[in-house]
Amino acid sequence: MIGLGTNDRRPFFFVVLCCLVLSPSLSAAYQTKGEKFPSSWFQGSGGGDASEWLTLLETARAQFAPHLTLQDISWLYTSAWNGFVEGPTWSAWWTQNSYGTTYTALPWLPEPFRTFIKNANWLWFKWEGDGKTVGRDSPLPAPDGCLCDDADLAGADYKQGDGNVPIHDWALEETLSGVIMQAEQLLIDRNIADITTYIPLFNRTLNLIESRRDPSTNLFWSGVSCNLLAPSYGAYLLENGTRAPAYLTGMSVSYVAALDRMISLEMLVGSTESAELHRTRRDSTLAGLPALLSPTGDYFVKWKDPNGTLHGVLGAPRHGYFEAVVNHDAIAFGVADRVIPELSMRIMGVMVSNRIPANPATGGPGLRPHSLVITNAGSLDDMEYPNNTWLWAYGTWVNGGEWATCEARMMLAYARTGRLPYSLDSMRSLMGFANIFRMDSPLVEWGSAVYQPSEPINTVYDMWAIPAALLRSLWDPVYEHHVLTLRPHLPGNFTSFQQNFPLRWGPYRLYLSAFGVVTAGITQVTINGMNWTDFTGDQVRLPYDDLPNGTYDLKIRLRYTSSSGSRGPHPLPSPMRYTPHPQTIATSHRCQENVAKYNRRNASLLTQPNCTLPAALVSATARLQSFALKMRLNGYVDDENYELSHGALAINSVQVWGMRCEGLNNGTIPHLPDNASDVAANAGYLGTATTLVDGVTGVLNGYCNATDAARQAIYKIWMSTM
Repeated sequence: MIGLGTNDRRPFFFVVLCCLVLSPSLSAAYQTKGEKFPSSWFQGSGGGDASEWLTLLETARAQFAPHLTLQDISWLYTSAWNGFVEGPTWSAWWTQNSYGTTYTALPWLPEPFRTFIKNANWLWFKWEGDGKTVGRDSPLPAPDGCLCDDADLAGADYKQGDGNVPIHDWALEETLSGVIMQAEQLLIDRNIADITTYIPLFNRTLNLIESRRDPSTNLFWSGVSCNLLAPSYGAYLLENGTRAPAYLTGMSVSYVAALDRMISLEMLVGSTESAELHRTRRDSTLAGLPALLSPTGDYFVKWKDPNGTLHGVLGAPRHGYFEAVVNHDAIAFGVADRVIPELSMRIMGVMVSNRIPANPATGGPGLRPHSLVITNAGSLDDMEYPNNTWLWAYGTWVNGGEWATCEARMMLAYARTGRLPYSLDSMRSLMGFANIFRMDSPLVEWGSAVYQPSEPINTVYDMWAIPAALLRSLWDPVYEHHVLTLRPHLPGNFTSFQQNFPLRWGPYRLYLSAFGVVTAGITQVTINGMNWTDFTGDQVRLPYDDLPNGTYDLKIRLRYTSSSGSRGPHPLPSPMRYTPHPQTIATSHRCQENVAKYNRRNASLLTQPNCTLPAALVSATARLQSFALKMRLNGYVDDENYELSHGALAINSVQVWGMRCEGLNNGTIPHLPDNASDVAANAGYLGTATTLVDGVTGVLNGYCNATDAARQAIYKIWMSTM
């Protein structure tokens, strides 16, 4: 995503400036066991750190709606394609960067955000390679089935666009991430028309990957920089200095995850023969993966050269780093344990152990020196570029930098291996950046500083991966064609826990709650008050055909044992927690002092915002309010109907800006530390509200030529508000 490629049109900074990042101030007021915590998105009772969990869970969900004191995800909306964009300095839509946020948000994300994701993701498939179309980054046409690194309305980049692009292979593992995200949304929503549209597109991609299979090893030939995360994969370096394909572990892991979802989609539409073909391919891929384990057999290496050389072996004289991305992905997508039973626990045991040396610059844990996982521990010595310049140096970008999209999958891996407290650390660290409007990714200095410090504020879609993952981790849903499996991973200090927004599955909305000592195993499940028997001590199965017919708001209550009992199949370890400075999660004392001086010098220059809205925005918002009222009177439902939800979001965004503006002026809402950031934040609020209003207005006006009855009916309501 970031670097010096020819297609990179955004600002780039060679010098990383220090940035003061305030840690959140969290109340510890509730400490007594059984104390109840009032909340809107969540409710719960418990002791210990339960109050902090409730605070951060509440904040995580609140970041997906207009907020008085935090940026929310609607800041990433663009009316250009009526969907999400990577960010104001990244004016396209990336695959690997959006991966963590989209994947972890999909089970619970309401409208209109689902439509925003669907419209943005379509850009990748709109430009799917066909063997003829040439991208912006290469004179060669992309092969049939290839997606891209990024796309917009004008075209796509089919290779990772940073580094030595001419030697790069196509963005193949990124292509698989695009399939996984879109297939996951299709499995959750179960819209057969959409599924039949996408299945042929997905199959072209899977055939492309299959064409790279080495039948003698069941591994995949992967050229330079075809890996998931930017150009950190150098492939097989020959004696003459050129590079040739090697066996990239991430290709196999991501392919299995894509095939899992394709099998279910094919079964949903009755294509059993195609599903069986995918099963055969998946089984063959799993059979090849043991060859990519470390010599100790307890984690995956990054890749293997054709001559047998392993890259990413802890302590080895060459290539002796640990690659985090493929390992946490193998756990997060349920691949590892199908290679070797309990391999997930063994991998995570390595990732949080002292086998990985402490970070030399910080002294913090090797993979998480600032509580957020970095891409690799130990500097890479096998990239396409040497690591002697700032961009490629250890701790920056793809060589030991921190990517929120990866943190999300790491948080899923934490939950699945009984290490949920580590995710609390992830959210704590995020809030240090969120509280001062520095939602930037990737992070440099091993995850302690923003990449674009010269911007007055930062906003990228990637950063919402952390709150989204915190929410998905709680119930860890696994969607298949016939069954939804919930594997709850709830904080251990709760004695009661209730989520006041639903998980989604087709027409069903699942409202989940739990009571008892949640670490001791599930003993009873009820759905709408009736006993449900399809569960074990650590998971609940919900076969689609067995759910109550015609009742779609389901209240699912889990009862855990009320005694202390066992702590479940995987006891929670004591987390190796990075404890930030009381005021900062940042760089040097000199940097902190300089920023403090700057803030004091400019404190008197803070500009009070003008709360008067433009007349056109006032008029458009009033019309949207009338539209929303009439839609509800006609039976349309918020958070379900796209058009109503988009209108309501736009109205809410305008209202929140008005409330924030008033609060800034009367002193009830604090300004940001310096005037430039404060002015940029205020512009962000007003700009987001305006863009949302313009976007939905444009969509509704565009229905004038609609041919389907549903849009015609909505257009009629819209025109009645004139």
